[in-house]
Amino acid sequence: MSHELIIITGEDSGDLYGGNLAKEIQRLYPDIKISGVGGRQMRSVGVDIICDVANTTSV
Repeated sequence: MSHELIIITGEDSGDLYGGNLAKEIQRLYPDIKISGVGGRQMRSVGVDIICDVANTTSV
């Protein structure tokens, strides 16, 4: 069974936490596919970024 996860962040600090979360989840579940709304940090750990937070604003 394959596992998929989506992590959604709204700004840079969320991207930092999302990247750390994704890295730990990948350590526990090496075959998981993670996608998300994030930035450089999440992308650097292998998250498939579907929307970059650098191009958005949120309140």
